[in-house]
Amino acid sequence: MREWVMGLLVVGLALAATGVAAETPDTADGLKAQMDAAVAAAKAGDKEKLAELVKGLILPDYEAWFKEVFGDELGAALAKEYEEVAQHFPPDATKFFDQMATKEGLQVVVTKLDKADDKEARGLQRSALTAMKKPTPLYDVRFLGKDTRQSVWSFVYQKDTFRFVGKMKAVQKD
Repeated sequence: MREWVMGLLVVGLALAATGVAAETPDTADGLKAQMDAAVAAAKAGDKEKLAELVKGLILPDYEAWFKEVFGDELGAALAKEYEEVAQHFPPDATKFFDQMATKEGLQVVVTKLDKADDKEARGLQRSALTAMKKPTPLYDVRFLGKDTRQSVWSFVYQKDTFRFVGKMKAVQKD
């Protein structure tokens, strides 16, 4: 048994050394690790690594994902909304992580929201969770520090990692 564990450790270290990322676990800790990595890259001034991490947060094939999760009509509206989000996300997120890297005593707190009645869910998150045809957990990230209280939401787990889907305002009923 011990040799098996050591073998996994060696493989993990080899993958890390080559820059190949292992699958991120679908847990609050998994998303926290992604956020911590982005802040660390910004702190280190590693613009290439930060750009790679930010790019990885964009939801690929977002039109299909929104339609699968929310149905054709609402999914199309959300995909249209996301198109603009995705366009501005890389520079905005890079700037955000650069700012967070300067904050004293920064802590990243992640909350997983499975149902609309989760006490931590915000109004739009409740609406999104209620409107889903294919229930999918949403994640909320809070950056807390000495003089900092910033929230970024929502994220979903898709294709072995976390992706930013935004506030999804189109779910709001008039």
